[in-house]
Amino acid sequence: IIYQKIDNISKDNSISPLLFNYRIGYYFNYEQTYAIEINYDPVVYHLMDGYPAHIRGVLSNSNVDQTIAFSAQNGNYYYLNGANFFLVNFVRRFGLIHRKKRKITVDALVKAGAGPVMPRFQSSLSGYQVNDQFQVRGWNAAIETALRVTFYHHFYIELAAKADYAIYSKLKVYDGTAQQNLITYELIGSIGYTIRTTKHNGVLFNITK
Repeated sequence: IIYQKIDNISKDNSISPLLFNYRIGYYFNYEQTYAIEINYDPVVYHLMDGYPAHIRGVLSNSNVDQTIAFSAQNGNYYYLNGANFFLVNFVRRFGLIHRKKRKITVDALVKAGAGPVMPRFQSSLSGYQVNDQFQVRGWNAAIETALRVTFYHHFYIELAAKADYAIYSKLKVYDGTAQQNLITYELIGSIGYTIRTTKHNGVLFNITK
């Protein structure tokens, strides 16, 4: 579940409705301190109604160089209704409270990764609407820190802070393309389940680093 600023370019500090993220990972060493994780965050972004945007170029065969208010009412909007970050993360786990027979364990995790962006992008310029959905339109990289509490070796809850930098290119707009660099900061709450994959799993039965 992701809490996010939905209008960060317009400096609106409101918190958006909850969005769901998805993660699956695999610990690849016995001590369970290193892992690979596949991560998907939807993230929503748009220009707030009334935001003054400077338009320069050619529109409808006419040269344009002016500032207009972006508003759906006047036929101008810019929505990333799914910024859609896909990441392959390298994960390092640090055991904080991890003793034998303890029912609750606490770990710190550091994650870093990169991957493609596949946005659901909708835009309109002077009423000319374009929908550009679920195509690879660039790349993103992110770093994340998290605190994970595990109950009875398997069930866990996790609170994470994440910073992501995405570069979008060739976003389809009327009679052309757009590009954008997007920086996001996220607070993510997760619940999950750890599956034992070996008979003597280090994270489940032994004291680890």
